[in-house]
Amino acid sequence: MNGRARLLAGILHGALAMKAALALLLALQLIVGLSQSVLADADNAAFLAGMDAFLQRQMEYFDGIRPLDQPPLVQTFGWDVALPFPPTELGPPPCINPPCAPAPPQDMPWRGDTYDQALAAMWFTDHAKLDLQAGRDPTGHLARARQLLDAGIFLINHDPYADGRLRMAYWANNLLNPPGTGPSILAPDAATGNISFVAMALTRFVQVAKQADYLDSTTRQGYLAAAETLAHWILTNCTDGNPNGFTGGYRGWEQAPIGWKSTEHNIDAWTLSQNLFSLTGNAQWLQMAERAERFVQDMYVVAGDGGYYRTGTLDDGITPNPAPIPADTQAWTALAGDHSRKIDTDARAASAMDWLLDNLTDGCEGSALPGDGVQFSNLGKNLQSEVTASAALALDWLDLDTEAADAFLALLDWLRLNAAPDYDGIEDGLGLVATPCLEGASTGFGWWYYPLTHVASSAWAGFAGLFAEQPEGWLNPFRPLVM
Repeated sequence: MNGRARLLAGILHGALAMKAALALLLALQLIVGLSQSVLADADNAAFLAGMDAFLQRQMEYFDGIRPLDQPPLVQTFGWDVALPFPPTELGPPPCINPPCAPAPPQDMPWRGDTYDQALAAMWFTDHAKLDLQAGRDPTGHLARARQLLDAGIFLINHDPYADGRLRMAYWANNLLNPPGTGPSILAPDAATGNISFVAMALTRFVQVAKQADYLDSTTRQGYLAAAETLAHWILTNCTDGNPNGFTGGYRGWEQAPIGWKSTEHNIDAWTLSQNLFSLTGNAQWLQMAERAERFVQDMYVVAGDGGYYRTGTLDDGITPNPAPIPADTQAWTALAGDHSRKIDTDARAASAMDWLLDNLTDGCEGSALPGDGVQFSNLGKNLQSEVTASAALALDWLDLDTEAADAFLALLDWLRLNAAPDYDGIEDGLGLVATPCLEGASTGFGWWYYPLTHVASSAWAGFAGLFAEQPEGWLNPFRPLVM
C-alpha cells in the first residue's frame, strides 16, 4: 500500500471512530457536571467533550495501519481528507504581513510528538480521577492513558542507545522502522523537557491508578520504574559543572550534547522530581527538584515595577539568553510555584503574568476574531492556542486576572467552532487548532504553527476549561502530587 493509500485508510478508520467520538461527546455532557462557568453550562460541556473526543480520535487515527501488537501514538496534528497529500502540495500559507510561514513539512500528517503524547495521557488520567470523584467507572479513561504510556515505554526499550531516552517525535503509524530493528524516529533530538513530560504523565497515572485500584501493585510499579528511568537519564546526561539546572539534552542523529539550559525544561524537571519524591520518598529526587528550581528562579528578571522569566541560557549554560521571551516560561512558572516557599514566587508569578498580558497578546493579521489571545514569544507573531490556554489556566490558578482568563477561554471555545475551516477541512467542533491565523503563527524560535487541529493545544485548553469550572489543585499539571 503506498503512502497516500495508507493515509486514506487511516482517514476512513478515523471516520468510523468519529461516530464513537460524537457518542462520547454526548455522554460527556452528562459527565461534566460543572457550574459557574464563563461559558454556558451546555457550551462548556461541549467544549470539554470536544477536547476529549478529539484526543481519543488522534490516538486511534492510525488504527488499522499500525501493527496490532503496538500501542498507539497520537497523531499530533489533525489531517483531513480534504487536504492534499503530500502536504507540501499545499504550498505556503497566505502571507499577509511578512515574515510568513513556509509550506508545512511533508511528514506533518504522520508526526507523533512525545510531548503531545504525554499531554494526552495526562488528560485521560485526569478524567479518570474526575470519574472516581463522581462515582463513575474510571477504567475507560485509565485504559486510554495506559495505552499511550505503554507506547512511551515501548520506545524507551527499543531505542538504539538503550539508556532510557526518548526522542522528540516518532512516526505515528508504526513505532518501529521498516526493518523492524529500532524505533521509527522522526525527530531525533532527546530533550529534557519532553522526557520530563512523559515521566510526569507516568507519575500522575501511577497515583490515580492506585486510587482507582486499577492494575495490581507490581504492574503499577513498572510505570513508576519507567518514570524513574527517564529521570535518571536526565540526571546522567543533562548536568554540567554548574550546580543549577539541567541542560537541554542531545541534538540530531549523532546526538550532540546541548549546552544551553531552558527555563521551560527545568520547570518540567522540577515538577517531575517532586512527583517522584512524593511517590518514593527518595531524597535524590528532592535534590533534583532543588537543582531545577534554583535555575528557574535565577532566570527571573526585574523589569520596571515587575519582571519576567527569561527563556534560559546561551550554549555555555551560564550566560542568560535575552530573547526570545516565551509565554509558556511565564505561565508554567506560575503554575509550578515555589512549594518550598523560599521565594515569594506568587509575587514573581503575578508580575510575570502581568508582563505576558502587556507584551504577548495578539490576534491574527487580516482576521476578525472575537478577541486577542497570546503569541508564543515576544519575537513571534499571531495568536497560538496552546500558550493562550496555559495562560488562562495560570491566571485562574493564582486568581490573578480572572477577567482575562475568562476572555481567553471564551476565545478558545469560539476557535473550536469557527477557526480555519478552509485550511483544516475539519468542521466537527472537536479539538482546537494550533493557531486560527491562516498565515500561521511564528514562535520567534525559527519554527511555525499552522491552522491545523493540534493535540497539545486541545489538551491545554481542556485543562484550562476543567480548572475554570472545578478549581481543584490536581487539575494543574505542574502541581506536585499530594499523597
